[in-house]
Amino acid sequence: MTPFQRCHAFTPVSVLFAVFLMMAAKITLGSADSAEQNESAIPPPHEGKFPVATLSHGLRLPLVGLGCASDVRRNHVLSALDSGYRLLDTAQSYPWGYREDEVGDAIRASDVDRGEIFVQSKIHPEDLGFDATLRVFQNSLDRLGVSYVDSMLIHKPRCWQGACRRDPEGTWQDSWRALEGLIDEGKVRSIGICDVDDRLMDELLTKRTGPHIVQNWMDPFHQDRRMRERCRREGVQYQAYSTLGTQWAHHRGH
Repeated sequence: MTPFQRCHAFTPVSVLFAVFLMMAAKITLGSADSAEQNESAIPPPHEGKFPVATLSHGLRLPLVGLGCASDVRRNHVLSALDSGYRLLDTAQSYPWGYREDEVGDAIRASDVDRGEIFVQSKIHPEDLGFDATLRVFQNSLDRLGVSYVDSMLIHKPRCWQGACRRDPEGTWQDSWRALEGLIDEGKVRSIGICDVDDRLMDELLTKRTGPHIVQNWMDPFHQDRRMRERCRREGVQYQAYSTLGTQWAHHRGH
C-alpha cells in the first residue's frame, strides 16, 4: 500500500500536496496530542478517511487535502472530493496556476455538503493593503461561489521581482487588519500567512487575532524544524508546502 491513494485525474503537483499534508499529520503540527498518538490515529488513505487537527479557536482542519495550483481543474477537484478529500487549498494567483472559479464549480457540482469542505484561499502579494484585500477577497467569494471561506492566508508578506504586476497599495499588516475584520463579519473562519520567520511570527503574535495557520516550505532536506517547533509551542497550526522538493527544482537550480 502506497502512502496515499493516487487518482489518475490528479496532476503530479496535487499529488505531492496530498503527500505533504499526510507528512504534516505525522509530525503533530500544532496539535496538543503527542506524535505517537497522532500517528496511530492516521487511517489508511484508501478508506477515504483523513486525520484532522483542531485549530487554536476550535475549528477542525483536515490534514490531507488537494493543492489546487499548477492548473488543477474542475474534474481534478471533483475526483478529490469523491475520494474523500475535504480540504481544498487554492489562491487568487491565476498566473501561478490557481483557478478559484473551477474549484467553486466543483464544490457546487459535488454531492458533498459545503459545510463538510474546508476551503482555503490566499491573498496575492500585489493586493496587500487594507482596502485592496477587502476588494479581492470579495472576488474570491464570487469566483468560489461561497458566502465564506474556512481559511484565508496572505500568500506572501511582500512582493519581489517578477512576482507582482503592480506595486501593492499597502503592507501585510494592513491586509491582516482587513482579515481580522472579515473574521468579525463571519466571512472568514481562520487566517494565516505563508513564509513566516521568527521576526514575522513575533509580530503576528501581537495582533488582535493571532495566526491560526502558518504555511512554510518544508521537505526532507529543508525541514524547518525551528518554525515547526515554535508553532507547536504557540498553538499555531503548521502547514507545509513543497515537501517533496519542488522548491529545489524551481528556485534553487537543482
